[in-house]
Amino acid sequence: MTGVRSGELLKAKIGSINGNDWYIPKNNTKTKTGWTVPLSDYVLSLFDELEKCSDNEYYMNGLSHGTMNATIVRLRKKYNLPYFKPHTLRKVFRTHIEFMGVPSRVAEKCLNHSLGKIEATYNKGKMLENRREALNKWSAKVERALQPENNVEVGLNLGSPFL
Repeated sequence: MTGVRSGELLKAKIGSINGNDWYIPKNNTKTKTGWTVPLSDYVLSLFDELEKCSDNEYYMNGLSHGTMNATIVRLRKKYNLPYFKPHTLRKVFRTHIEFMGVPSRVAEKCLNHSLGKIEATYNKGKMLENRREALNKWSAKVERALQPENNVEVGLNLGSPFL
């Protein structure tokens, strides 16, 4: 829902969300740069539920990569889903938001990707509001997909050939 790396989500501490913004510190990122992830109201409600279920300082309650991967395997078997792993969800996110009209540069920033050395030197913009708009669009699409009775065409296929 947010496009973040699984490790960033697993390390998310309760209290790291301020309003509709989740701040991920540099030591919790692959790129070693702290960044702010704008959250939709729907995603905020999911974090609220995670907080209620947690018995420690983490939203994901200390879940490990191994446990996350094992859970995905069980879900794939139970629901007869095609093979995917946590990183596949980032690919789905990236592909779909561009198909939804989000400019490529904004889509890359939603993933906390660098836009290149020269770009990083001269463009210090975080594109926060552009990313907020993109993530709100994506959240609305996923929320509709989770309620198929309200949406005839879901359009979220993990087995799509473009993955």
